[in-house]
Amino acid sequence: MRHLLSEMLRSFGVNKIHFADSGRQAIQRFQEIDIDVVLVDAMVEPVDGYEFTRMVRNNTELPNRFLPIIFLTGHADMQSVLRARDAGATEFLVKPLSPAVLYERMVYVIDHQRPFIQAGSYFGPDRRRRVNAEYHNDRRGKPADDDNAKQRGLSQSEIENILKGRT
Repeated sequence: MRHLLSEMLRSFGVNKIHFADSGRQAIQRFQEIDIDVVLVDAMVEPVDGYEFTRMVRNNTELPNRFLPIIFLTGHADMQSVLRARDAGATEFLVKPLSPAVLYERMVYVIDHQRPFIQAGSYFGPDRRRRVNAEYHNDRRGKPADDDNAKQRGLSQSEIENILKGRT
């Protein structure tokens, strides 16, 4: 996966690509290297992508805890998307991903940076991407009626709607 991502990024003109073997090593790299965007896999050990994202967002000593964090995972279920969003991920992409989708998302996070907020224990990009006065979500805070919806995979457009606050 690293090789594929590296090739995609190089084809976009990205010349400085750094890899870390763990979340802890990545945190150390923040002290040494000026990082612009992070691509993180949900399933790394010993610190998974969710914990890594929380560590970045909540560490006031990091030089850039506001940087975009793009989550990559093979798990396209509602729980994974919400966990990543609530950890402070900027974007969420499902593997396998195409170069076009990765490019679009990287350009988007750079060109459309969202304000950061502190809400309780959450620190990260404002989870409300767009305010729509006509949108009324009667289901806010309610569990999904269909338990099978939690188990099935979500499409990239469904994930984007979740991250935008629409279900």
